[in-house]
Amino acid sequence: MSYITCKKKALLRTFLLIYFFLSSLISLGNNDKYAKLNAEITTFNDSHNYEQAILRLENIITNPKSSHYDLYNAYYNKYLTYKRLFNYTHALNNLDLALKAGLLSEKKEEVQIQINIERLFVHFDLLEFDKVTQILPTISREHLKYISPETKAFYLSILGTMELPK
Repeated sequence: MSYITCKKKALLRTFLLIYFFLSSLISLGNNDKYAKLNAEITTFNDSHNYEQAILRLENIITNPKSSHYDLYNAYYNKYLTYKRLFNYTHALNNLDLALKAGLLSEKKEEVQIQINIERLFVHFDLLEFDKVTQILPTISREHLKYISPETKAFYLSILGTMELPK
């Protein structure tokens, strides 16, 4: 192997190492960005300041620089806000918008699972058990890695409730 070929391979390895390192830092930074937004919206909702939460999310939704995942996260938080208000029509509408935006992002599988589980929660709250039984088979144990421990607890409680004798 020539000296130039070895040098090119070493340069390529170095470039790939730097690329993966920087992309992981960007990914961690984005996760922090979403965690901060989620905390901000939760604070608004906990203090019953729903209008402020929705206005904050609308700023993200109407911003032309928002990525598909930014839009997903904004619509998802808007869904959560309307769900807290028991406005299931608006909640489901925002869940559909979140799904459309999220499927255009790089996190399609994660988005699909989170949306399915939230849809399950809404139909369970509305006592639409026929729809719950349709959604349940679309969620496997493997999919639970995409949800928070709190969401997993709610999901497991629904599983238990659905298994109770009728």
